[in-house]
Amino acid sequence: GGGRWEGAATRRDGRRTGGERPADPLPRPPPQSNDAGTPFPIWGTCLGHQLLQIIVTGAHFGDLLVETDAVSQPSTLNLTAAAPASRLFADLYEERPTLVAKLGDPAWNLAMENHEFGLPTANFFSPHTLYPQLAAEFDVLSTSVDRGGIEYVSTIEHKKYPFWGVQARSEGEGDGGGARAARAAARLERPPHPPSPPPSGTRKSRRLSLATARSPSRTPP
Repeated sequence: GGGRWEGAATRRDGRRTGGERPADPLPRPPPQSNDAGTPFPIWGTCLGHQLLQIIVTGAHFGDLLVETDAVSQPSTLNLTAAAPASRLFADLYEERPTLVAKLGDPAWNLAMENHEFGLPTANFFSPHTLYPQLAAEFDVLSTSVDRGGIEYVSTIEHKKYPFWGVQARSEGEGDGGGARAARAAARLERPPHPPSPPPSGTRKSRRLSLATARSPSRTPP
């Protein structure tokens, strides 16, 4: 099981007022489902991403979010120091390091943003935030910037449960976003494999090291 909360006008009751296709009804998985080792993943896109944060904080969207100039905006995903070790992006760092660099490169602008509101990074990172539940529940994996220079949270991953949110529009057919979420959820069901030692005489692995990462700074492109 699981749920995908899409963009467009997804409402709290799971219905939509517009968009490409109907959304799944908003699931309410019992906490014991994930705690018992049966992952119930939730993937939130655009308004679904915002909805995850609204549910966790209990805040009105007008208090939690700010207006952004990001309608039909090609943009970047500026990955944070939490991204390389995340369930969502770990494989990408291993398999597509060149793509990782391009995600944060404005010469490529690989992310498609299409929203009028966003969660300001201060709501996560400021010591004076009114919403400490956000940092307690989620890791910020990427941020983005609108046309006016407003920085907002663009990818989140729950610290314990298989819940993810992405502000960019990644829910199109064949995009692989759902498959990546499924792979990330599957990693909760098996212990991590210890790295194999490199054969004698070969160069060291190119795996990114978190030892030099500084949270919440971003990883260099």
